[in-house]
Amino acid sequence: MCKCISYNQPEKYQIIKTKILFYKYLNKTVCIDACIADCIKQLWEAGIKTTGSCCGHNKNKPSVIVKTNTEKKVAFTLLKEIDDRQWDVFINNKIA
Repeated sequence: MCKCISYNQPEKYQIIKTKILFYKYLNKTVCIDACIADCIKQLWEAGIKTTGSCCGHNKNKPSVIVKTNTEKKVAFTLLKEIDDRQWDVFINNKIA
């Protein structure tokens, strides 16, 4: 069971803070839900540019937002290889 703290829907059982990772694409640090941080980091290492993510906090599937349809396909393939959860991968190419 995920215990990551949801910033917009916190629950008492949520005790694990987000991980702060350096995202070289934006040249800054970003907060990532702890239970998906390694997956997001591997997507970045594979060259996939993400614009958002959420672990789902036991209510939804983990999700990630990417910039292109090609990145979406690669993300699905990579996530199946590295994580046993089902993921939602969305496209939002309007975010810089």
